Amino acid sequence: MEITIKRLEQEKNYIQEYTLSNPFSSLLNRFMNEFKNSYVYNTNAIEGNSITEYDTAYIIQSNTFLEGYSAKDNMEVFGSSKAWDYVLEQPDFTIDTILQIHKYILFFDVDHVGVFRNIPVYIGSKQMLPVEMIQESMNRFIDKLAIKKRNIYAYCRNSFNV
Repeated sequence: MEITIKRLEQEKNYIQEYTLSNPFSSLLNRFMNEFKNSYVYNTNAIEGNSITEYDTAYIIQSNTFLEGYSAKDNMEVFGSSKAWDYVLEQPDFTIDTILQIHKYILFFDVDHVGVFRNIPVYIGSKQMLPVEMIQESMNRFIDKLAIKKRNIYAYCRNSFNV
């Protein structure tokens, strides 16, 4: 089947109608759970967490630690899962929202959780944003998110007649 703008519009309309009329469907719940599991796995894997994607899903669904992995790796999965749930409940993103996400993810690192870092960070030999610029940079990020959110809402209202 050829992909055309018309076909994409039809698919968009079908998905919109389905999600609006079936917000608690098992299909949507399954998709959201699979997406969450994949997100948590990839987010942690990129940071060096050794837990497999299958085991990440098991930990999230069963709410239990798995032997064979470090306590830190297990806790990162739990924290990232809680952060995901928290994000979905937020109407807006603020500095406090971001710091709370950080608290959920690193709940086990009491010395560094929920605050902006105060030490330099390097990736390879490249220094990341200097400590003194973090707060200002985060404020600009939040401002950009607010602008994008207004643009996205306007787009959705126009596209979906909401």
